[in-house]
Amino acid sequence: MEHPRYEAVKNGVKTGAGVVANIYDGVVDAVYSIGSGVANGATKIVGAKYGRDAGEATDGALEGAGNVLKIARIPKD
Repeated sequence: MEHPRYEAVKNGVKTGAGVVANIYDGVVDAVYSIGSGVANGATKIVGAKYGRDAGEATDGALEGAGNVLKIARIPKD
């Protein structure tokens, strides 16, 4: 049987790691949301200034860049 303090520390570290992972996920989700908002704003500005086709091209380019960032976040085995 292991020492009770060892078990308490071990459980505390597990909980702490889970909390840090949850915070990290929340920050990453927030960054994606901010990026999405910026992309939508930029698309509207470009569309208003240079026309609908330019706005759609901007939207496609920024969406592609966002997808690359999402793919880069997928864990590798």
